[in-house]
Amino acid sequence: GLRAIAIIAVVFYHAGFPGFSGGFVGVDVFFVISGFLITAQLFNEAAASGRVSLSAFYARRVRRLMPAGLLVVAVTLVLGGLFMPPVSDEQRALARSAMAVAFFASNFFFFQTTGGYFDAPSFSMPLLHTWSLAVEEQYYLLWPLLMLLVFRLSRPRSAESRMRARVL
Repeated sequence: GLRAIAIIAVVFYHAGFPGFSGGFVGVDVFFVISGFLITAQLFNEAAASGRVSLSAFYARRVRRLMPAGLLVVAVTLVLGGLFMPPVSDEQRALARSAMAVAFFASNFFFFQTTGGYFDAPSFSMPLLHTWSLAVEEQYYLLWPLLMLLVFRLSRPRSAESRMRARVL
């Protein structure tokens, strides 16, 4: 439910509804909730089986995110080909941003190529919104590795020490 509220806040902000001037707070809330859920999932897997399967974790992330992500990029490229001037700087920029999306680096790409998220050039970048997905994917890449290291170093022997590790 909180994720839905966060998403609605962002969508209403971008749609210009009055009273939704802080849509970026919705992004922050979404990140916090996602971080909590992923961390809880990793802890529960480690507590139940004594290990974390990175391959299963990454496979779940790919199955959840890639189909919609690929569809968005493909449709955006097709529409860019139809509505942007042929062989233009806009099409080149769109192609470069699509490559950045494919490598989960669009946040770095847009940080480097725009003056800011709300600057005038940003309105001509149809994949700009993917910066948040890139941040999420980078989190998914690094956080489980860090959690695996913590699990390997802590190896709780009793229920009490397992609870202490969970709290930590």
